[in-house]
Amino acid sequence: MKNNIIWTTYDNSLRLTTKNLVKGFKFKNEKLIYRDQNELRLWKPYRSKLAAGIINGLEIIPLSEDSRILYFGIKNGITLNHMSDIVGQNGKIFAISEQIDYSLKNLSKIKENIILLEQDKSKNFERLITEKVDLLFVDLPETNFSEIIINFKKFLHDSGFLIFIFRTKDARVKNKNSENKLDLFDELNSNFQIIQIINLTDFFKEFSMVLAKNKN
Repeated sequence: MKNNIIWTTYDNSLRLTTKNLVKGFKFKNEKLIYRDQNELRLWKPYRSKLAAGIINGLEIIPLSEDSRILYFGIKNGITLNHMSDIVGQNGKIFAISEQIDYSLKNLSKIKENIILLEQDKSKNFERLITEKVDLLFVDLPETNFSEIIINFKKFLHDSGFLIFIFRTKDARVKNKNSENKLDLFDELNSNFQIIQIINLTDFFKEFSMVLAKNKN
């Protein structure tokens, strides 16, 4: 076990799981398994880019019990749910989404360490995000998210980390007239130390992940 992340054998293979924060709670029919009196939530890498990154060799997993996280770009809530398990009761996740549906609202009621913020209605994030975070996690490959990363760096601890997802093909072309990830890397280098770039093609064909650390 590390940071409430557990590798366990299931169906004759080694599988990634998180220790269920709320025993008996299942989100979107996720599989629960039991090992050594622990209730574990099976973390499927083809449903979560963070799980895919861990399985593909993420060198540093920059979240643990008691961590504070700022998460942009919630999709199906799967990653958010597992993050909630990892940070535990004393952790906190500020989860920002353009659209908050019933399943996310229900998840935040059951998992009290999740604070949902709707992007188009919550303009004053300084009032809503009440403390520094240990990890800025950004999964917004369809939008111009370089501005989000730079602007929200102010909420990140001096020693905090950034994980962001981008479309792999965007890193191969440099066009000064459009947003692209090579330009983004150039901008990030002045604000972050890039530690690792991971191709997620085994589980998310079009996507890659960057791990970086805040520069003081």
